[in-house]
Amino acid sequence: MKNVVYFLIVSVLMSCDLDSFNCYDGNIITKELSLNSFHKIDIDFSCEVILVDGDEQKIVIEGKDDMIQDLKNRSLVSNDTWKVRTKGNCILPTKDTRIYITVPGLKELSVDGNYMISSEGLLKNIDNSLKIDLDGNGDLSLSLDNLSLLELEIDGNGKVDIEGVTNRFNIDCDGNSEIRAHDFLAEIIDIKIDGNATMDVHASQRPIVNMDGKGSVCYKGNPQITSNQEGSSRIKNCN
Repeated sequence: MKNVVYFLIVSVLMSCDLDSFNCYDGNIITKELSLNSFHKIDIDFSCEVILVDGDEQKIVIEGKDDMIQDLKNRSLVSNDTWKVRTKGNCILPTKDTRIYITVPGLKELSVDGNYMISSEGLLKNIDNSLKIDLDGNGDLSLSLDNLSLLELEIDGNGKVDIEGVTNRFNIDCDGNSEIRAHDFLAEIIDIKIDGNATMDVHASQRPIVNMDGKGSVCYKGNPQITSNQEGSSRIKNCN
């Protein structure tokens, strides 16, 4: 019996991609990257991202020197998008890498992995239409200037704090996210929840709510509500 168990353990280990467990082991450094101009970011690993306002593009990375070199080798700017890549899944938020990003006219940020994303002060120089697509678990905290549209898509468990002003706010959550946006004033909010997400929003004209699951929406303002609810979801006036 012991031989059988030992054989099974060895077989499982041999079937794994052992390279994915080889984390970088270099020295921690800070390095600025020189890149062609872009307005979209696609990150394919877990990380911490700090969005910094400014009128000139600037990318600064804090992390292990061999990781930064690997990132430079594997990443590229193509079709107005900085595609950020590393090997395996060994980078952990706040532990291995931190990316400071200044991109005037930023239009889109996508992260596939666990994340910690924040803004350093008010973001004034991004595009007036911003899309954020997050596939993983993490925290998002942003302070945004007057936008025409913010699109936020979360597949996973996210904690979100947003403040600022926008004409339209589209939220699509699949998972158990917590959205705190009472200080993010929107005229129209389009909400889609599939899961147990909770949302605090502020709409001056109209929230459109589609919920399937145990989600809840707590709204401020005096809007006319359009809703389609399934499951034990609920909408609450929090004025």
